[in-house]
Amino acid sequence: MRHLIVCMLLMSFYSYGFSDPGEVDEDGGHYDQKTGEYHYHIKPDEPSDLTSVQSQAIADAQRDALQVDNNIWIAAGVFGGIFGIGAAMIVKPTVPPMALIGKPPEYITFYTHAYQASVKDGQVKAATAGCLGGTAVSIMCLLVLQQQGYGYY
Repeated sequence: MRHLIVCMLLMSFYSYGFSDPGEVDEDGGHYDQKTGEYHYHIKPDEPSDLTSVQSQAIADAQRDALQVDNNIWIAAGVFGGIFGIGAAMIVKPTVPPMALIGKPPEYITFYTHAYQASVKDGQVKAATAGCLGGTAVSIMCLLVLQQQGYGYY
């Protein structure tokens, strides 16, 4: 029974990594399909010393970072465990060059930093979810094998 509770807890953390923010509109939000309420996913930090170019670069980078597919990082977490999480922390995301064409240097600098930070955060979360999910599945498989008489005594 104790093992079942541990597995259920691990699976609840695993499902957290698969939460989908949904498509966002030009304001950085969307309507929740369950409640019908509008909510934001992108709220750029806008201290008073940021210019409109800097604020726009940060908002664009955070919006674009939501479109990155992190399935490879989930797989890295499942199959690599803690090493997959470490890789997600080390690998530097590549900024999409099309997002920078015709932009001023100040925009490029802020966009690059915000994009890489947002994507790296997603990579680490996805790898962690994969690691937890892979661990939960492994534990469940071991429990089943043990109940079938194949476990170590």
